[in-house]
Amino acid sequence: MALKRIPIGALTVGMYVAGLDRSWVSTPFFRHRFLIKTESQVLRIRQSGACEITIDTSKGIDVDSDVGGAVASDQHETDEPSAVVESGTASSAGDEAGTSGGCSLANEFVEARQARQDMLNAVRAVFAWVRTEERIDRGQVLETTEKLIGNVLKHHDAFLALIRTREFHPELLEHALNVSTLAVILGQALELSPAQLQRLAMGALLHDIGLLRVPANVLKKRGELTATETTLYERHPSLGTAILDKTGGFDDDVLAAVQEHHATLDGSGYPAEVSPHAGSRTSRIVMVADTYDELLSGQASGVPLAPPDALARLYRDAQRHRYEQELVSLLISQIGVYPLFGLVELDSGERAIVVRVTPGRLLEPVLLVVTASDRMPLAEPRLLDLAVHEGGEPVRKITRLLDAEREGVQIEDLLAKAEGTLHPAG
Repeated sequence: MALKRIPIGALTVGMYVAGLDRSWVSTPFFRHRFLIKTESQVLRIRQSGACEITIDTSKGIDVDSDVGGAVASDQHETDEPSAVVESGTASSAGDEAGTSGGCSLANEFVEARQARQDMLNAVRAVFAWVRTEERIDRGQVLETTEKLIGNVLKHHDAFLALIRTREFHPELLEHALNVSTLAVILGQALELSPAQLQRLAMGALLHDIGLLRVPANVLKKRGELTATETTLYERHPSLGTAILDKTGGFDDDVLAAVQEHHATLDGSGYPAEVSPHAGSRTSRIVMVADTYDELLSGQASGVPLAPPDALARLYRDAQRHRYEQELVSLLISQIGVYPLFGLVELDSGERAIVVRVTPGRLLEPVLLVVTASDRMPLAEPRLLDLAVHEGGEPVRKITRLLDAEREGVQIEDLLAKAEGTLHPAG
């Protein structure tokens, strides 16, 4: 083991992190021993507030000779949990620098998209088992949520970018994955223990499992439900709880997430027998994540909302004491005003991809401008730092956040095209 302490600014993809100068609960990572595989991991370590990193040069690349570094004594991170949820951020001893294929934003986005598709397939298998067996395969759910937590920690920003405005689909797979993703992100921000995060992920994944027992015509209906249909629909928390009870072995937090995720704090939710003041923290987290994704799909409002509009609606409802204000504010802070990999339009008419977000300057990210003002693709995309002003005013301003899929924009292709701009040689 060859340990060396380096300044945070020298951290780069390919290095093996052996320790940070702060507790694991204050960072986005369950472990402080892992190979840096993506630019997003570098960004999130920098945003954690760490000032100094210990790297292991026997497992990853060394710092540039002109930067230097201090030799560190062998460390034992006693502040890490003894039982760690293995995740994509944790690397095995056999990992080698540069072999992950994720050393660029383009590759990371492609990898995240594939990981998300794999997760959707895993969720499909979980739901298919419930449909045929009328109970839950707990081992299957445990394995799925472990993989989910690892993927969310590794691809935090890309997974958020892939949660998008869309039409509601009664199959519920994407909704279950989105709510689980958002819940895990909130749980990590709340510094939940690995065991708590595991239970939260399970509750979020299964929160709507009772909808598999609701008539398909009710789920597929677009528009206002009749009184009878509403009664059938609002039974799904109790139906889901019954499935979990039949299976057995689920923690109270998981049961609460399924039973209470519509029991809003102002008493306007359902089921009626659930007191809005008795809800668990787990169910309140799932409630916020669930509502946000329902707004994106139009399941809650009838009309799919763009992320900023969905967050604004959620925030207004939290101010009316429908949802826990702290959790809604936390969700907004985690999603960000302009998330990494987001497609935005500028006041010039140009379009750009968010490639870096700096703490304290959330409204002024670094952009990769990919089209001219007439929306024609640029032959050579260019970087634009909105934090750099001329005459006290920003050179450009963002006017709106766009849905890349609806606009027919392939984010990963544009990032790959601009690889030389994002990562210049030498």
